[in-house]
Amino acid sequence: MLPDDINVSGKLTELEFTHDRVKRLERERMAVIQEQKGRFYQVAKKLTPIFEYVRENGYDFGNPDIKDLEKLGPLIGYDSNEVVTYFYDFKAEKIMSRDLVSSEINESNADFLFVNYGFETAMKGLLDPLDRIGKVEKFYKNDIEERHNLIKRYNI
Repeated sequence: MLPDDINVSGKLTELEFTHDRVKRLERERMAVIQEQKGRFYQVAKKLTPIFEYVRENGYDFGNPDIKDLEKLGPLIGYDSNEVVTYFYDFKAEKIMSRDLVSSEINESNADFLFVNYGFETAMKGLLDPLDRIGKVEKFYKNDIEERHNLIKRYNI
């Protein structure tokens, strides 16, 4: 129910000011996302020799925020609704998506990724290869120790 004493003209002016602030904030948000995207590509370019080494030696790329692994490049995003992972193809310098049902790979829009899935997860994916081989080494050491313990346990 509309109150009789509402100042429509005043409310409209207030809405216009709020709208202007929202538009300004929207532009600022997109500028910050562009800055994040620039930082992403800067770090990716710097780490490309590490990505090459990891891939050439048969290691997978991981991400502490994502359960899956990727063979082709750093794992930088996941969409549970679409059942899609995103990875950075460092050879082509592009963001790609992989459909986890069909395994189909497509180029993805970087703006879409950063607007919808976040900068931090993408950066964690770029940085994960820095200690990926160390994680594999730790896994093997722990696995070998456990296997030795099992041999001792069942020694009759």
